[in-house]
Amino acid sequence: MKKILSHVFCLSSLAFFSACGDETTTNITETTGMTMVEKGAKIPACTDENEGEMVYVADSAAAFFCADEKWQSLKGDKGDAGDDGQQGPKGDDGVGAKGDPGETGASCTAEALEDDSGYKIVCGGDSVGVVLNGENGMDGADGKSFVDGWIVDSRDKQLYRTVTIGEQVWMAENLNYDPGQGGSDGDKYDWSWCYGDNTANCSKYGRLYTWAAAIDSVKLAADAENPLFCGYGKECDLTGNVQGVCPEGWHLPSESEWKTLFTAVDGILTAGAKLKSQSGWEAYSGITNEDAFGFSALPSGRRDFNDGKFNGVGSSAYFWSSTPNDYVWNSTVYSYASLLALSFNDDEASLGDLRKDYGYSVRCLMDLD
Repeated sequence: MKKILSHVFCLSSLAFFSACGDETTTNITETTGMTMVEKGAKIPACTDENEGEMVYVADSAAAFFCADEKWQSLKGDKGDAGDDGQQGPKGDDGVGAKGDPGETGASCTAEALEDDSGYKIVCGGDSVGVVLNGENGMDGADGKSFVDGWIVDSRDKQLYRTVTIGEQVWMAENLNYDPGQGGSDGDKYDWSWCYGDNTANCSKYGRLYTWAAAIDSVKLAADAENPLFCGYGKECDLTGNVQGVCPEGWHLPSESEWKTLFTAVDGILTAGAKLKSQSGWEAYSGITNEDAFGFSALPSGRRDFNDGKFNGVGSSAYFWSSTPNDYVWNSTVYSYASLLALSFNDDEASLGDLRKDYGYSVRCLMDLD
């Protein structure tokens, strides 16, 4: 189903890892897998027996690492607050009577190991564990840092959950890579945003990108052998995998690759229900979000081109494709590109065309060629 979409109809990621100061090394525990639970209440106790294990909590789109008998949060610029009094007054070493709530936990970063075998997780300056790459990457595919349903973006060390649906491997979270400003000097311009210009929303929903940013139009134009001038108001023909803003080894899905996903989840008429996360969406009578395949689409909303306002968080989600669908009328180029749209009030997914200068989400697809 293909249509020109209108915004009149009602329509986890893991967060930034930031550096934490000088590092001191404590117990390093290796793990190559991660357990997924539906709700935080189902996380088992962190003990010596499961030291080093990682758990992903689906309803909050958060990951935790068991170290020093506490679940360490890998979410946000800062971790979750310490337990009430378990660490003594103000999060000290826990000696004495029950004290005040612990201070906000330390932030974490993933650092590549010297032998490129994986990444070390460092929280508050302490190395709390190691996430190892799968054997030669995923199924021997040239070491893409694929770790049993997780990848690490080598550009900024952010961690993303992944999921295999049919023959495709998708990021199961929206991309949160900041490409910086476009243009130069006095012509600089923004082309990606956090919803509401709030960095906490980038941590939860990923960034919103114009189509030019999503396809990395600057890189395409700078190609010495085949320069392509794409973006708003420009016609261009993109073929093959377009890496765009995605990490190396991943690409922006084409319109036909979105259609392949619909086939794998039993058709576009119920793809919305199958792909939307079970939490975060506004309720609507008769609509049940199944997240049946682990795609976990959150209602990340959009940024409008004309007034720069943000709309639709909680009720809608849009995901760019690499497929432009421009047309010319009376010598004017109408600049559109294909995308996937999901709404809180519909079990169906929509595949249509919207203006390239809106800000929408990006889901990356693994290169399998």
